[in-house]
Parts: sequence; structure tokens; C-alpha cells
Amino acid sequence: VNPLTFARDRAVAEPEAIDLFLHAARCGLFDMSWDVLCPQSGMVLDSFGALRTLKTHYVCGLCDVSGDTDLDDFIEVTFSISPKLRRLPYHDP
Repeated sequence: VNPLTFARDRAVAEPEAIDLFLHAARCGLFDMSWDVLCPQSGMVLDSFGALRTLKTHYVCGLCDVSGDTDLDDFIEVTFSISPKLRRLPYHDP
């Protein structure tokens, strides 16, 4: 679920939508995860539940590129429905 799309579709301010999604994650409605993206292919290189587990170096097997992880450019935050609330095929790839 994308909070910015949610905000746009419902005419809600983006900061309010982000706060709503963060609160919903804290309450257990959403699972929030951090993804490291390859700057060239856009492929998700790593996904983790806590930012403190971020690795400072990335390697993309698709385009054979490596480098230092830049929080401004290579990180995205994703929200998905908690499997405790509703099971989705995404939860069991």
C-alpha cells in the first residue's frame, strides 16, 4: 500500500497519510519494511523490518553493480497488510 497514492486518491495531505500509515503499523494493521533498491535496475536488493539492520554496501546480481547504500536514493519504505489481519499471496511467495 502506498501512502502517497492513498493521500492523492482521497484528497488527504501527504504528511497526514504518512502519519496514519505509521500509526497503523505501530498498531499492527500494517507491516512496514525497508527496501534497498538498485540505482540502475530498480530491483529490490534487500528488505528488512528495521533500519538498524541496513547494510552499508549493496551488490546487484542483475546488472553486476555494487556501491555504498545511500539512504536518500536507494531506500523505500513499504506497507503491507499484516498477515495477522489478512493473509495475502504476497505473504507466502
